[in-house]
Amino acid sequence: MTTLFASEFLSMGFKIAASCNCGYETKFRVGGTRSNFQTVNYFPHYCESCGLVSVNVARPRPQLSTKDKLLSFIGIKEETIEEPLCCPEFQSQDIKQYGKKPMTCDDYPEAKIQSFNHFMDTDNNFCPSCKQYTMRCDIASFVD
Repeated sequence: MTTLFASEFLSMGFKIAASCNCGYETKFRVGGTRSNFQTVNYFPHYCESCGLVSVNVARPRPQLSTKDKLLSFIGIKEETIEEPLCCPEFQSQDIKQYGKKPMTCDDYPEAKIQSFNHFMDTDNNFCPSCKQYTMRCDIASFVD
């Protein structure tokens, strides 16, 4: 299978079909579109309450006031940190990104699905249904 990167397609997104031997099936989005990739970049995460969810990982940094910019420039105050990621359904911050442990059992997953600096393998992903590392994810279609 060819490795596909959303960033190679001007941030064209993907629709991913996930399935597991236990019978679990779902679809989710990865990336954004050409018109919104700077503010919309979905990537799968696991939420204890919801299971697999697509989280917008493209979050613009909050605007700094002139005073905060000056304090940051001279080293008195750190740059404003981005808001933490959260589940789009219940706003829980207790979510885990697919492609990283513990959502994959691979120490070095092959980046077969990638959107900018977020990536995951197609195999050995955590299944929200049976709680095993048997979920497979395949690119079903492109979103533009």
